[in-house]
Order: sequence, then structure tokens, then C-alpha cells
Amino acid sequence: MHRRADSAFRFLAEANEVLASSLDFEETLQSVARIVVPALADWSAVHLATPGGTAELLTACHTDPAKEALVRELQRRYPAEPDASASATRVLRTGKTALVPEVDDDMLMAAARDRDHLRLLRALGLRSFVCAPLTARGRVIGTLSLASAESGRRYRVGDVALVEDLARRAALCVDNARLFHDAGEATHRLQEALAEAARAREELRAGAERHAAELEHRVAERTGDLNAFTWSISHDLRAPLRAVAGLADALAEDCGAQLDTRGLDYVDRMRTAALRMDAMIDALLQYCRLGHTEVRLEGIDLGAAVARVLADLRAELDERDALVTVLAPLPQVRAFVPVLEQVLANLLSNAVKFVPPDTRPRIAVRAELPDPARVRLWIEDNGIGIEPHHQERVFHVFERLHGQEAYPGTGIGLAIVRRGMERLGGAAGVESRLAQGSRFWIELPVAPAESAA
Repeated sequence: MHRRADSAFRFLAEANEVLASSLDFEETLQSVARIVVPALADWSAVHLATPGGTAELLTACHTDPAKEALVRELQRRYPAEPDASASATRVLRTGKTALVPEVDDDMLMAAARDRDHLRLLRALGLRSFVCAPLTARGRVIGTLSLASAESGRRYRVGDVALVEDLARRAALCVDNARLFHDAGEATHRLQEALAEAARAREELRAGAERHAAELEHRVAERTGDLNAFTWSISHDLRAPLRAVAGLADALAEDCGAQLDTRGLDYVDRMRTAALRMDAMIDALLQYCRLGHTEVRLEGIDLGAAVARVLADLRAELDERDALVTVLAPLPQVRAFVPVLEQVLANLLSNAVKFVPPDTRPRIAVRAELPDPARVRLWIEDNGIGIEPHHQERVFHVFERLHGQEAYPGTGIGLAIVRRGMERLGGAAGVESRLAQGSRFWIELPVAPAESAA
């Protein structure tokens, strides 16, 4: 008994390694069919559920490759009847494992529809058969069938648990692979949409001088369409991404002890990629919201707004031991608190982030009045700086000057700053030199002295 349990455990551990080696669901299912032959069966087959609820053969494997064609010919010429007691279609419908411990010639004759059908069934040499459902998230997505022939193996009730355990693990891997595929497809659609938007922007720039009036109308129209489309795609992306992250956590928790270092690394990479994409979608949604958020301008105490944002960023500032100096007092401005604080948070967070790891971040916040009607707020850092020809580019969506490994981020933060300031009737810019820090600025209207939030 102990030897049998140890053998089953070793088999499942080896199966986990094979199942975790690919994120292609068809390749995963083909691997399932291969790993059980000849360890558990003389031949195996994997069926997938069709939209009509029938079972469609995906792959078959036999100890004698020449006999694999027999399985496919049987499937093509004599699809299993839905009500047959041990058919894959019945297992799909009921979600219950079918076990036939002993297959004799009388059973084959009863199942055969004609002489040729009986000939093919006898050619397979079936002796025993078991078919288990592939179930993921409460839904049967296919079946795994094992059969003995030449070996004379007989499946018993005690073998069902092992086959069902293997089917459950395979179904989880297939479901993860499908979710990963769906997330990749959604990401590809988003990238195509953004690429199309970039091409449209270049077309508009090229015709600006000749069609100035038409250009303004087309930009507004296309920007509105892009916002709506990006909003829809972003929401469609989040469900599969969160499912991938959740299933990666479940896989690590349920099967972590059975995964080797490479398997755990695959799980961690899936989770990290999903979370990074989720953060990018969050930033993209923030950018989109700025296009249609109702903005109510009012008098705001700029010093109080800066203080609130610094308090929210306290953990990030402390982690880098950042020194922040605010040259008070800061004047009152006309703005909308949520948008202004989002702009300030992005600028202050960047001032900490884009400083070399061996340098203590030093940030200065000060204000000046270029004229009596405008306030310019400066946020100055001692970071890596920006070359002059890149200083406008950094305010565009998904424009990054550095790799994700060196300076993580979404590539949208400064685009949010520029768009937020435009919604507030202000402006944003930067003065910088490479390796000499940056001086970002925002401009806002001066508020009447009698009202400040």
C-alpha cells in the first residue's frame, strides 16, 4: 500500500513539472496524454467540450504509435453516442468519472454499430477503461480517458482517485493557460489600438498647417473615440488578469510543495506580469478619467494640498530616506482638489523614483508668480535628469526613457500631469540636464484671497 502511494505521489510530482512547462493549453493537454503512457495506460485520449456540448478528440497517444490512427478513425467514423455509459460526452455532461474494470467481447459487440465498427474496436484490444472529467472553476472543459490493452492492466475503484487527481491538475493548468492566452489577446488588442492612435496622431500632425481648422475638430473627435475605446479595453483586460494572478496564488498555495524551483518561478512570473499590467491599466484609467471628469474650480490653499500629498507618500519617502524641503508660504490657487493632488503625487513620486539608488533624494518645493494672475509651482530634484530633446516626449502616454528593471513605472504618470493641468486651465513643463536633476513646474491661476480649501 505504501509503495503504491509513493509511486502515485512521484508520478503526480513528475506530471506537475510537465504540466507547468507550457502556457499553451493545447500543448498542455497533449502532454497530459503522453505522460500517462505507458506509466498508467496503454493508450490515452483527451477530448475537449464543444459549444454544442459534445466531446471532440484533441489528441490520442498509444504505446504503439501506429495504433493512434485507429483512435482517430473511430472518432471520425463513429462518434460516441451521448448516452453511452462510458462515453466522453456523457462524462462531459454529468461531470462524473466512468469506470469499466473489464471490457469483454460481448461489450464490444453490444457497442458496435456495424461490422467495421466491431473490427476497429477489437483492433484496439481494449481490456479496461476509465474516463475522468477535466474540471476547472466548477466547469467541465474536457475529459481524460485511459485504457489498457496489451499490458493486461485492470483499472479498479482504487485507481479512480489518481486519475481524477491528475485530471484536476491538468484542468487547472489548462484553465490558467487559457486565461493567460486571453489576457495576451486583450493586451494585443490594446497595443493595436494604441498603435493606431499613434499613427492617427502622426497623420494629423503632417496635415496641421494645411488643415488647421479641420485638424482641431478631428483631434477632438478621435480623442473622444480613443478614450471610450481604451476605457472599454481596460475593463475587459482586468478580469482575466486578476484571474491569472488569483490562480497563480492558488497554484502556489495548493501545489507549491510539489513544484520545483523552475515551476515556482513560472508561477511568480505569471503573478508579477499580471500585477504589473493591472497597475498599467489603473494608470490608463486615471488618464482616461481626466478627459471626462467634471472639474469644479475653487480657491485652494496650495501649501495644504502639498502637505496632504506628502503625508500620503510618507512610506515611499521614508523608504528612500528622501529629504523634502517646502519653501513656505505657498500661495492660493484656483484648481480642483482631486486633480491637483493627483498631479502633485505623480511629480513628487517621480522626484523620488528617478534618483540613482546610491543617492539620497533631495526635493525642493517652491512657488513664484510670473505675473499677478498666475502661480508657478516648482518641484526640483537631484535625480538622473532628462536630455533636452526628450523633455517634451516624457509627457506623452507610454513614453519611457528607461527600462522597467532600472526604474519601474507605467509610462503614464507625466501624461496624467500634463492632461490634469490642461483640465485645470493651467500648464506643465520641465527644465533639466542629464545627470544634473530636473525642475518640473506647473502653472495655475491665482485664487482670490478670501477663499481657500
